[in-house]
Amino acid sequence: MRILYTFAIHLYTLGVYIASSFNTKATKWIEGRKNWKAELKEKIKDENYFWVHCASLGEFEQGRPLIEKLKKEHPHIPVLLSFFSPSGYEIRKNYSYADVICYLPSDTPKNVKQFLDIVKPSAVFFIKYEFWFNYLNEIKERNIPCYLVSGVFRPNQHFFKIYGNWFKKHLNSFGVAVMPLDTRATSGAVPQDLRPRHFGQRAKQRAKKAIHDFGVLLGKELAHEGIGFVVGASEQAHEGASALLGVGGKLERVAEEGLD
Repeated sequence: MRILYTFAIHLYTLGVYIASSFNTKATKWIEGRKNWKAELKEKIKDENYFWVHCASLGEFEQGRPLIEKLKKEHPHIPVLLSFFSPSGYEIRKNYSYADVICYLPSDTPKNVKQFLDIVKPSAVFFIKYEFWFNYLNEIKERNIPCYLVSGVFRPNQHFFKIYGNWFKKHLNSFGVAVMPLDTRATSGAVPQDLRPRHFGQRAKQRAKKAIHDFGVLLGKELAHEGIGFVVGASEQAHEGASALLGVGGKLERVAEEGLD
């Protein structure tokens, strides 16, 4: 399945190359990724970046409070901000809270390994809809903490189709997904295999640690109303699912109702 997925990524890139001959946005998409390795190596001055990835401008605005909070709480740790779309990069390429801003290289195994080798992120934050499966797989292989912020899951997504198990198992690459519970996708429409389930003791401990570590990064207790937590539990990776641990607003309620 990974071979087919990677082949599809190559086909998509080829399609953008063809479109770049008559489409300005496609041209920027291609031009922004030329010589990305050399340019990134020149920009990277430290290791252990916080890497925040947004698809475009709308996702950036959702992730912006997170970036600014990370910089406030950890001013000594640089932030790399990546975009998939030119509409985000072109408008925010001079954003002052990010130390490095770049396009995300295409999601091929070679690009993924080279990108992570250069950046060496200490934590990764994907905003909303960004599910790049070669990146997620390699991030998990390297044991890099990975968080999905403002994540949205809907029953009609490919995760929950008959052919979706391969995609769905990659959700376990996320240590924590923070989801706004006032949306249809994260209330009554949450698919059955993302709802609470029984956890073994080791999974409970990892889930609690993941939530705790996310709170530490933000420098505060996670006690906001309207936030839920999805925690990937490796014991259940064979089922190809993460689990929605709670729908309460406070971390304490999530821990009591979902894990204890």
